[in-house]
Amino acid sequence: MANDRKEKDETNEPTTSRDAENRTKVLLWNLAGEKAREKELNEKEIASEEKNLIFVGSRESGKSSIILNYTDRSNETPKPTIALDYTFCRKAKSGSSVLKNVGHIYELGEGTFLLKLIDVVVNPENILNTSIIICIDLSKLSEMWITLEEVIGYLKSRIKECVKEANRHDSTVKDRLKRAIQQRLSGNPDESKLDPIALPTAIVATKYDIFGRNYCDQKCHI
Repeated sequence: MANDRKEKDETNEPTTSRDAENRTKVLLWNLAGEKAREKELNEKEIASEEKNLIFVGSRESGKSSIILNYTDRSNETPKPTIALDYTFCRKAKSGSSVLKNVGHIYELGEGTFLLKLIDVVVNPENILNTSIIICIDLSKLSEMWITLEEVIGYLKSRIKECVKEANRHDSTVKDRLKRAIQQRLSGNPDESKLDPIALPTAIVATKYDIFGRNYCDQKCHI
């Protein structure tokens, strides 16, 4: 009887060892699968980084020239912008020889006459990935303030609409924009008095050479 028990134990030992080995293989396989999925998701997140940039402002203020310089096409002659022009550029992502950031660049022509076309670029889907550059022409002071007021007024109204719509699908949009504004204004002594545009915005004043020659007495006001 003792011999039968001994033989039974010897028979079970290889089976137990094989089971442990199989469990180890399954565990390693699952871990490898999780790592592969995690890597794939990370690569997709990095590779899909895209930004939108829209140039608006005065007519003939040099928007096209700025875009050509930024996209390394300064040898090209700027052409008049009729409505809404589009181009794009790719820049190598820091730390990667393969991945590239993509920038979608829009230019609104005709000054303030076609502001409604801003809606094409500033929309609920990309509200968190859009920046604005407002170009003003210092050689036309009589138009400069009007252009700024109309452009900024329309942008604020449009952004408010987009945030409201986007917040229906993602309740964090409004808070994320608010935090981004706070970060941009951090340290500004007038922060509590400002009513900023919710999206990152820069105002570029062009034709300073003409302004400097013809409007010296108004420099302090500008």
